Amino acid sequence: MEGLCNKVVQRTKNMEVPAVSSTGIQIILGITNCIFFGVGVIIAGFLNESMPDVIIGILQLVIPFIGWFWAVVWGALMILNRKYTGLG
Repeated sequence: MEGLCNKVVQRTKNMEVPAVSSTGIQIILGITNCIFFGVGVIIAGFLNESMPDVIIGILQLVIPFIGWFWAVVWGALMILNRKYTGLG
């Protein structure tokens, strides 16, 4: 459990947003995360079998204001990372 918490903290501090294999899905998940705070990251976490991403998405969903801002920023980063890194 301690290792999982450390991974969540590290990913958050480093702004490591989840990436999925398909460009279209990545963009849809980024938009979803901006509208339904945290849901896009939760889905990406399940697709990647990454428990830290699932926990980060849940935190974005349940923490008012800060979590919502966090979710919008991460949603935008999910879209921009896919577009500019040439993934997919």
